[in-house]
Amino acid sequence: IIHIFASDEKLVELGVSYLRVVVVSYLLNGLSMWYFSSLSAKENVKISAAVYTGSFFVNLICNYLLIYGNFGFPKLGVVGAAIGTIFARAFQLVCASIYARYHERDIRFGLRDIFDFDKTMIPTYFHLSLPVIGDDLIWSLAVSTQLAIIGRMNSDYVAAASIASVAQQFVMILVYSMAKSATITTGKAVGQGDYERVKQIGRTFLVLSAFVGILACGVVLFIRTPVLSLYPNVTVETKNLAYQFMTVIAGIMLFTGIENTAIVGILRGAGDMHYAFRIDAGCMWLIGLPMGLLAAFVWKLPVTYVYFFLRFDIIFKIILCIRRILKGEYIKDFTRNHAS
Repeated sequence: IIHIFASDEKLVELGVSYLRVVVVSYLLNGLSMWYFSSLSAKENVKISAAVYTGSFFVNLICNYLLIYGNFGFPKLGVVGAAIGTIFARAFQLVCASIYARYHERDIRFGLRDIFDFDKTMIPTYFHLSLPVIGDDLIWSLAVSTQLAIIGRMNSDYVAAASIASVAQQFVMILVYSMAKSATITTGKAVGQGDYERVKQIGRTFLVLSAFVGILACGVVLFIRTPVLSLYPNVTVETKNLAYQFMTVIAGIMLFTGIENTAIVGILRGAGDMHYAFRIDAGCMWLIGLPMGLLAAFVWKLPVTYVYFFLRFDIIFKIILCIRRILKGEYIKDFTRNHAS
């Protein structure tokens, strides 16, 4: 699998070493994310925010100790990064278990509670969840394909893109927070049957998400140099390329706030998962990836231009989402008291 993303054997070997260890974290992360998402659905977001913040610092500290071997710890490199991720996800799971055991009364987290569910909800669950699962799966494959295109151009580009992703991941906290707020607020209004308020919420979040995109753009531009200072051992060429990547990412962030809030927040929150799936998957695979392939291997453009064209689909997503939301065609009430 790693050979899909890079042809450099040393890079492939490092990737394999990382994946062999970090795979343990996926199960831990899945369990904790399920629980904290359930808490967020009932408007309890403080505990998840606190735990994810703590998890970030656990990961940061473990990386500092284990990647570079500081304070007498072994110098493990990429394996140390994988171990740090495992510790961070384990921290999340332990916090979820403790909170469920001693503080939460509505959403339980024991093994018996996990497997004790309402079987009559299974058809509705699959009807609603399959488009979301499919969307996220196809989206992940598209992102992986984007990385493969960049990696196949030059292995050095992967390092620069990885550095730039630090800035992107940092500001995406703002974007994801806005999207999650839109999901909860929209879903609650739909469940109450107040459809006019749902439409008002959708329009309001579109405006708010535009401001979040502007803020995210400014933050990326501001932290470009501080992010590069965290990597003193990389070459000047890699740093310059990472700086250019972050500049492109800043421009993309102007649109990402609206895109993420519209698809993940408003459309999914209102029950319009099937349309969200068609927009997200269709635009990425029919517009973004083909444009990126043409830019990389036919037009032979510089890698920063290739990265831009790989995300060119975001413009079409926004146009289709705004049209859908402003026309009010996205409200699908699946709550039992109204759907029946």
